[in-house]
Amino acid sequence: MKLKNLSVIYYLSLFAIIALGFLNPTNRLDLMLEIMLVGYILWIIKKGKDLTNKFFFKPFSVTACLSIPFILVFLVTSWRNSLELRTYLIHEPVSETYRSDLDDFLKTYYLMQRGQEYYLSFSQAVTENAFKGYVAQNLWAWRMPTVFYFWKMIPGPAGISIYVAFLLLAALALHAVYRILARLLPETQRHLGILAPYMLYPYLHFAARDKVLLHTEWWAVFFMLFAIYGYVSKKPVLFMGCLLIALLMRELFIIPVGLAGIWFWLKKDKTAVRILITIGGFGLFFVLHSLIVKRLMFSTATFASPRVHVLGKDIILSTLAFGAWEYFFFRIRIFLVFYVLAVFGLVRHLHRSYGFLLCFVLMPVSFLILGSSIYNDYWGIFYLPFVLISVPLILV
Repeated sequence: MKLKNLSVIYYLSLFAIIALGFLNPTNRLDLMLEIMLVGYILWIIKKGKDLTNKFFFKPFSVTACLSIPFILVFLVTSWRNSLELRTYLIHEPVSETYRSDLDDFLKTYYLMQRGQEYYLSFSQAVTENAFKGYVAQNLWAWRMPTVFYFWKMIPGPAGISIYVAFLLLAALALHAVYRILARLLPETQRHLGILAPYMLYPYLHFAARDKVLLHTEWWAVFFMLFAIYGYVSKKPVLFMGCLLIALLMRELFIIPVGLAGIWFWLKKDKTAVRILITIGGFGLFFVLHSLIVKRLMFSTATFASPRVHVLGKDIILSTLAFGAWEYFFFRIRIFLVFYVLAVFGLVRHLHRSYGFLLCFVLMPVSFLILGSSIYNDYWGIFYLPFVLISVPLILV
């Protein structure tokens, strides 16, 4: 794509996206590598049409591997900045000395490593939490067991194996979002798919150096991204399999997935049937999960009542702040800027095949009702990855 063929608005918008997506470096190595990534992106833009050819999506073509520099930089900076996190993960929380949900999750993992099944492990972990002391009499206080059994099956040293698995899934996600955006963009702009991993990398970098990586939402969003890749790549088995895993890891994803199913149905797309089948499979597992939880605790009239609040927009604003400090321009409420740009780009081209992404981007509307406090800020994980990969669509 020759520079002289670009309109001034297009050119300014493109470089504004690059500037706003710049990582907030924690050390000189981070800064140096980020500058190299920007230089790499500028080189890709300069090459333009030379990189857009009929072999763009061949597995071993050069253009299929354009995301590799982002993956390598992510792995290097994450490992270098995560010593404190890795130290935390290799130690089992001691009873009556921990206070957070994340400590509960890690304690549950270690109890399961000793052969105890999930439900008893989770109950014990929460009971031994110095701040809680007991499991709330509500179904939604329990996580689905999927993530914990996934952690347990990962080979390698306890604790560190979780971290390595996170890095590998994040690396795959960075490649997946590149392929997703490249397929959604017009043929002459497919090389701009590299903007997706560039925008997402800082957000994942936050989790890769902080114990927030134990939030089950991270693990679910990876598989949701893989499911979307399966959809745009016309791989229905991959789509349905990863979609089911994502729902089983974090059930609240049923909200955007259900909306996406309606969107596909209105478009008379057979993907709606595949989503319906997947939701049916998830429903069976969720009913079984509910019955097990109900058997373990004293059932009350509010056992399955959703957690609601009267916080208004504050809970949404808190999710738009979560992890924003990983971006250099976080002081201008960078995620709010990204959100507006993403919604504008998606609504402007709602008739195109990527309109279903709006179902994920609009998920925070449900937060006006759901949730229990502003401390649900980590719920930004549900939708911000989709916001970040949608921002470049304003260039279409």
